[in-house]
Formats: sequence, C-alpha cells, structure tokens
Amino acid sequence: ISPLKRLVCCSFEELLKEEKTFWQEICTFEKKIDSWALPVKADGRPPPHADKPCVGQKSDWRNLPAEVTALETFLQQTGGRHGGWDEFDHQSFLKVWTKHSGKNSYRQEARLYLPGKTEEDVKLHEEWFLELRRLQDRKREVTEERELRREQRDEDEEPREDETRRLKQEERRREASQKTQQREEEREQRLRDEILRRRRAKEERRRQLEVKLLVEAHVQQKKEQEELRLLEEEAQEQRQAAEGIRRFQERVSGDLCVCD
Repeated sequence: ISPLKRLVCCSFEELLKEEKTFWQEICTFEKKIDSWALPVKADGRPPPHADKPCVGQKSDWRNLPAEVTALETFLQQTGGRHGGWDEFDHQSFLKVWTKHSGKNSYRQEARLYLPGKTEEDVKLHEEWFLELRRLQDRKREVTEERELRREQRDEDEEPREDETRRLKQEERRREASQKTQQREEEREQRLRDEILRRRRAKEERRRQLEVKLLVEAHVQQKKEQEELRLLEEEAQEQRQAAEGIRRFQERVSGDLCVCD
C-alpha cells in the first residue's frame, strides 16, 4: 500500500506541475494578445525607430569609427533592437535572462514565457543579444575615447592649461582604462570557469564510466564463480553416482560368489 501511495503522490505532483506550466503559458499568450490590441495612432504612422538612421546621416557614417557603424549595421541586418522578435517576446526574454544573470538555467523558465519559441530560437536570440551587448560596449568605449581625445585637443589649443581639468581628464582616462581592464579580466575569468566546468564534467563522465566498468566486471566475476560452483557440484554429484554404482556392483558380485 505504501509504494502505491507514493506512486499516487508522485503522479499528483507531476499533474500539478503540468497544470502550473499550462496556465503560465496561457497567461503569457493572453498578455501577448493584449499587447497586440493596444490602440494605434490615428495617423497610422509607426513611431520613430532608433534603428534606422536619417537619410542625411548616411554621408556622416564615413567619418564615424568602425565600432560605431558596426553596431548600426548589425542592428539593420538582424532585425533591429529586438533581434527580429516583437517587443513583448524580447522583453520577456530579457526579464528571464536578467533574473538568472545570463546563466543557462534561464532557458527552462524562458520556455514558459516564450511558448511560441523553440529552444533553438531562444539560443539564437541569446547569441544575438550577447553580440549586441559586446558591440554596444565597444561603441561606448570608442565614444569615450573620442571624447577624451577631443577634450585633450581642446585643452592643447588653449593658451593656458587648466590644471584641475587636466587632472580630471587623467582620472577619467584611468577609470576608462580600469574599466576596460576589468572587462577583459572578467571575460578571461568566464573563459577559465567554462574550461574548468568542462574539465570537471569530463572527469565526472570518466569516473562514472570507471564505476560502470567495475560493476560490470564484478557482476561478470560473480557469474563466472556461480557457473564454476555449479560445474563443481555437478562433477561432485557424478563422482558420487559413480561411486554408488561401483559399490552396488561390488555387492552384487559378492552375492553371486556366495551363491556359487
């Protein structure tokens, strides 16, 4: 009865989990449908989009650093600032990704908020998002460096250098350098952690394989020992049977001799 109760409890818990997942998916779809139903402007024109540069700005791109134009080109080629997704799905992804600090554990919860997306869709969107952040960081760094150089150039053109401004400029350069170095160190640390994680996983698989082989060897040894024991018992029984036959024949021969 106890095993049956445990089985029923486990089945009930699984049903509750499935029901919870089902309702979360329904709520997500309802929110998404509600977002589609929001009123549109009377003139029917879409809101201005930051992803598309003005026509007059195209000629200015030649004067911009490659890091700046790379971001704009990336956005144009990959579907804008939502990576080809609608804003609701992207915000749902961003919410779960931020909640889990970008760890792989976010993907399981993301499936509840993105029922219309496959696991591959989420993975590709994550890769797009990480590349977007990298390009944004690089653009910010280049922009800061350009601003620093411009300020330095303005200072050099002044007849008298303002010592306070110079010290402040140097402090900003040091901070920018420290931030860049910190980002590089964090990137290297993440790489080391990933290598260590894979190494540990490989070692764990090797250990499990060794345990499996040891168990199989032990089972095989027990099987061979059992077969040997059975053979020995069979041989012992055959020897005992032969000894019984021999003694019987001797008694029969003795009885015949007495009769003669």
